Amino acid sequence: MKKAIVAISLLFTTACATSRSANEFAKKDSTHKVEFEVPMNYQKAYRIISDQSRKCLQQSTLGNQNITDEMLDPNKEFGEVTLTNHNTILGDNVYGYYVVRPASQPNHTIVNVYEPTGMNQYAGVERKIRAWLAGETACWKSSMDKKDKPQ
Repeated sequence: MKKAIVAISLLFTTACATSRSANEFAKKDSTHKVEFEVPMNYQKAYRIISDQSRKCLQQSTLGNQNITDEMLDPNKEFGEVTLTNHNTILGDNVYGYYVVRPASQPNHTIVNVYEPTGMNQYAGVERKIRAWLAGETACWKSSMDKKDKPQ
């Protein structure tokens, strides 16, 4: 019985400590932030990241659903993809946020990747995004796979 109470307490503590919005997630000290530039138009980079995120990172299990929220704003010249975990107990929690915008050099894009720090199933998405933008279309067996072998 004590173990059940401790487990439930940890679930609620975790729910309170997690990010509920992309901006909140991006600003957390515990969020790993990376910025890099790629030689392609920002709209093309956005489409690749959003399509591959939907294909490779969206998944559902009983009471748990990982989804992508995507937005491209041609007027402000940026696009963003937010990965959110919808959990029936813990609510909605952001676990990835990717922003693309034009670089100063024509047909180049700045990509900002915000992902959780530490070893978990979502860490290492930056490597995947770089591979997707370089033309890789396969998903990975696990983001913990250091060799990044496609399926």
